[in-house]
Amino acid sequence: MQTENLVIAKTEATPEIRFDHASGILELRGESYPENTAEFYAPVFEWLRAFLASGSGVSVTVNMEIIYFNSSSSKALMNMFDLLDEAVAKGKKIAVNWIYDAGNERHWSMARSSRMTSRRSSLTWSKKMPDDAFEREKVE
Repeated sequence: MQTENLVIAKTEATPEIRFDHASGILELRGESYPENTAEFYAPVFEWLRAFLASGSGVSVTVNMEIIYFNSSSSKALMNMFDLLDEAVAKGKKIAVNWIYDAGNERHWSMARSSRMTSRRSSLTWSKKMPDDAFEREKVE
């Protein structure tokens, strides 16, 4: 069973990652354009696979506030969505909150393109409004 939390500090080119096994809260915040995307995301995928396979009854909430990502990071994030989709198909309760700045066209475009690739209705997209409130939208 996955018992350790995963914490990766934010850098100029990589997001802060905090995965808490007890609460089931997985957070990714910042920009993602690492020099070696596969190397950076390897521990993330290892942790996530172990956590999802652990049989824990904990519901999962993924909070993503990625303000910029390059094409190789996009592929890594889509692979992460695939893992989450597979877990949902097996009965795992997962909510994904993609938090984006409603006033920033680039953020909306990135969130929208990611939204279009997700296959499960368990995903929620949250617009971060100018007053820091959130407007949630269920993916259908």
